[in-house]
Amino acid sequence: METSSETNAKKNRKILSTLKRSSEENEAALLAHTARLPYVDLHIFPVDFDRVSLIPEREARTLGIALFHKKGREIRLAIQNPENPEAVDFIRRFEEREGVSAKIYVASKPSLEHAWNAYKKALFLEYLDHLKVNLSENDLEKFEADFGTLLELKDRILNIPTTQILETVLLGAIKLRSSDIHLEPEEHDEIRLRYRIDGILQDIGRFPESIYPLLLSRVKMLGKMKLNVRDKSQDGHFSLNLDSRKIDIRVSSIPGNYGESLVMRLLDQETALQDIETLGLRGLAYEQVERAFQKPTGIILNTGPTGSGKTTTLYAILRKLNDTKTKIITIEDPIEYEIPNITQTQVSRSRNYTFAMGLRSIVRQDPDVILVGEIRDDETANIAINAGLTGHLVLSTLHTNNAAGSVARLS
Repeated sequence: METSSETNAKKNRKILSTLKRSSEENEAALLAHTARLPYVDLHIFPVDFDRVSLIPEREARTLGIALFHKKGREIRLAIQNPENPEAVDFIRRFEEREGVSAKIYVASKPSLEHAWNAYKKALFLEYLDHLKVNLSENDLEKFEADFGTLLELKDRILNIPTTQILETVLLGAIKLRSSDIHLEPEEHDEIRLRYRIDGILQDIGRFPESIYPLLLSRVKMLGKMKLNVRDKSQDGHFSLNLDSRKIDIRVSSIPGNYGESLVMRLLDQETALQDIETLGLRGLAYEQVERAFQKPTGIILNTGPTGSGKTTTLYAILRKLNDTKTKIITIEDPIEYEIPNITQTQVSRSRNYTFAMGLRSIVRQDPDVILVGEIRDDETANIAINAGLTGHLVLSTLHTNNAAGSVARLS
């Protein structure tokens, strides 16, 4: 229980704090009057916390300034000492650099502290919303020099940061032209690492379980997934910047017997969006494919196991057909690569926009060519085939191991 003397002491401290702040606000108001500038109390005036971080925190605190409002090209800045030449010079240069016009207000130190609290929030949100992995070609060379092969990573993995472990795993996948990275907890406290290369999973090595929780959390944070959810499947997404290349990485986690299994799919737009001539089709095979996609109507089904290049092949055909005379619409789950001058739509279960529903809508958009990311059910198959029979060229994929297997899937 709190005694009456302790309660009185708290009240007295609160009163003194209020009086002190009141005194500082009075001083700031008097200074504003002397400098012929408006005064602002940021405890009362609404602060646009998303705009505060437009000025780096270090400069803001050192110079005693805070950007608390922005509308169009007009900003409002609070300053503790309007006679500080360094602060005035910084504001002038900031206006020129950003192309804005600043209105200056005088504010007290407590007022500025209230605005500066936004940096903590802004840094946290920026960490969550804009996390990217940035690597360079030099990192690829360093990977080879430091590790040679990923197998050597096992001996050093306990002595390097989690971020470097993830970067090394990603670099290894890029170097080996892998389409997927699999991290699978196993018994005996080990994590199995596998890459899918040319459609076939390859064992890379096993690592101690002790590093996995931090690695898993790092990937989840990058992918904007819930860190505390371990008993449900989750999907996420983040980007890897490799010099001028941008590689999208789609993340999937599911609960397993020994922990969460993690799969990362690498979508490299530069290597995926190839011309059909570079896919390896030769002679009669190329001629047959070319005759098929040059027909104005019909359906082309691309089959094969996971990671065999079905989507890459269809995108190559789209690039060949993409011209000003042709209307092309796609429905995908998800949109893996962006192609200029093509209308691309994405399946959304929350909006009940399925392949079948989307395909019905697309047909009414007067397209010449339709790409359906995948035929998964009878309804989608029926609509796709009917579209191919009624004046459209339809491209799609089926998850079968060979072309003959499509007959059984569609029957």
